[in-house]
Amino acid sequence: MDFSHRNTHMLTMSITDRNDLRAGLVETLKGFDAQFHIVAEIAPQRPRAALEDALYQWAARVDRLYLGRKWQASPRRMRGAVFFERRPYWHAHMLVAPPVGVHPVNFHLNVASLFRPAPCQNLRRSSPRPAAREGKMFIRRIGSGPSDLEKVARYVIKDVRSNSQDEDQWKFIELLSPRHHI
Repeated sequence: MDFSHRNTHMLTMSITDRNDLRAGLVETLKGFDAQFHIVAEIAPQRPRAALEDALYQWAARVDRLYLGRKWQASPRRMRGAVFFERRPYWHAHMLVAPPVGVHPVNFHLNVASLFRPAPCQNLRRSSPRPAAREGKMFIRRIGSGPSDLEKVARYVIKDVRSNSQDEDQWKFIELLSPRHHI
């Protein structure tokens, strides 16, 4: 499945009815075979650009951890989509499939530490530098039933609007980019 920027643009721009948009997004997300629903947040006063920057850094660190130094050229990279929400403050819901070949338990246990600081001061010295200084990440495994992924996908797209001026309501993980923020 080709998830290039052109396909993202076509998906969001060719659908005008909200129900059609939601159905198209759900079908696209089911194609990822996502195994995790991840919620990431940063300090409430931080802008959306800071959240996207932290997620970009997090995704790069996850891929590098599991795929090594040449992770950018690997076809085994983590896949998924990020949905940004403003209320009550900027946070993101992600549907994620780990890099190909990574055991889900290993992924679940390790990736949050690449986003947020270790909970204990003593662990922070031995932990990798987190992508967000004051971030939180909640990871939940999606059930293996046929409708489980569809239910989670419908939940994460709840705020996507077809007539919104904000074209960045959601992105594929591979299209995240560092954003300049204050």
